[in-house]
This record gives sequence, structure tokens and C-alpha cells, in this order.
Amino acid sequence: LKIFQQLTISISMVAKALIIGGILFIGLFLLAFAAAYAIGDWLNNVSLGYLIVAGLFLLIAIIVYYNRSYINKKVITKMSPKFFNS
Repeated sequence: LKIFQQLTISISMVAKALIIGGILFIGLFLLAFAAAYAIGDWLNNVSLGYLIVAGLFLLIAIIVYYNRSYINKKVITKMSPKFFNS
């Protein structure tokens, strides 16, 4: 019974993360296109706008990559009570 409970909690958390993550991804995707076009329009060079937005995403990815151990610790401490206290 305990395995079933942990399995259903895990599956529901993964499903919620996929749904919320998918919606956020679509929103971020459209927002990035709008920002790239706006920056490009402001600079009178649309391709430069896309390049700047891509550079920002690359910078964010590098920051997240170097802070991945901190993120892992936060996720583990947040998730462990759900599995070990129930």
C-alpha cells in the first residue's frame, strides 16, 4: 500500500510538472519571439534582436548549469518529506 501511495504521488507530481511546464514553455516561447521582434524593430535589425534574445537564453542556461548542485539540493529537500514521512 505504501508503494502504491508513493507511486501515485510521484505520477501526479510528474503529470502536474509536465502540464505546467508545457504551458510555461509555450508562453515563454511566444514571449521570446515577441521580445526578439521588438528588440529587432527597435534596433532596425530583426536578426540582431533574435541574436540578443538567444544570447540571453544562453546566459540563463549557463547560470543554471553552474548552479545545478544548489538546485538539486533544493529539490531533494523539498521532495524528501513527501516520500519519507508518509
